Amino acid sequence: MSFTQLFELYPECEYIKALSKNFHIMDEIYKECGNTFLEGCGSYLFNGQVYEYYEGMYDKQQLLYHTAKKYSSILEIGVYMGHSLFIMLLGNPTLKITCIDIDDTYSVPAIRVLQKHFPECIIKFIKGDSKETLLPVEGKFDLFHIDGSHTTNYVYREFLICFEKLMKKDVCFVFDDYDVYSDIVDDLSTHSTDLYSPKSYRIALCEWRNAIIEFSYVPGCVK
Repeated sequence: MSFTQLFELYPECEYIKALSKNFHIMDEIYKECGNTFLEGCGSYLFNGQVYEYYEGMYDKQQLLYHTAKKYSSILEIGVYMGHSLFIMLLGNPTLKITCIDIDDTYSVPAIRVLQKHFPECIIKFIKGDSKETLLPVEGKFDLFHIDGSHTTNYVYREFLICFEKLMKKDVCFVFDDYDVYSDIVDDLSTHSTDLYSPKSYRIALCEWRNAIIEFSYVPGCVK
């Protein structure tokens, strides 16, 4: 199914309308990256084999889009070609974003394009391994997108730092490629403290699924 066919299938879909109107940005990112990508490494919008829109991830795309609409400040771990940022900015063009990636080959050119097309957003990029760069991050965030090193130890450590140090009241965590470490994400979906309690848990129905956990600020929720 092509993007045109997807648009015809979901003509009233808010996300598809927004993506269709701004589809040229995906091509501009590719051009800014020297018409190259890391072979075998896909994103929210393409499969890592051919740089063209991949409809097999539609559900997680629109889930991320609608999630971003509800929040204002994002911390993203794992930027790559900025496609997840692009989707979130389609939903909320005024986001304040701090993003971390160990490699800036594609991230920095992608961010240049996004900053040009979404002038009301603020994007701060930090280059480095989250193992070293996450702990010194300052500020509070209400949406966390974790898509860096796809290993259990990394994901758990990133979650704990964000959860214990960087959260606002009422927050959301998005874990991309959920199936790689589904056990730990399922476990985190029940993670309560004396201040926070899980409110909702959703998993996309598509290839390379993402999972979304929302937490509510509830003082005294742990007995």
